[in-house]
Amino acid sequence: MSEHIACPQLGFISRRPILRQKLCSAATDALRLLRLEACGYEADATELIDPESTPKNVMLRGYRRKRWTDAARLRAEEEYEAAYRFIYGTESYDN
Repeated sequence: MSEHIACPQLGFISRRPILRQKLCSAATDALRLLRLEACGYEADATELIDPESTPKNVMLRGYRRKRWTDAARLRAEEEYEAAYRFIYGTESYDN
């Protein structure tokens, strides 16, 4: 995902280049975690090393769920789609 956000509610952050970069990075990681969850994974994020050493230090992890109901899958997919629309103002390309 690029540094493109179509979300007027976040304009106060995204109009500043350094803040837009950080926001886009966090939004991308958050959407990736939601996508993993929508695909049946338990997902989390953790820091690998001190953030002062490198800006790219977040590791995303996914563990395949043993039990996955259709209702849970649908809720996770809807949450992902809603977050994607909020950030980018459009449907995701995953569908």
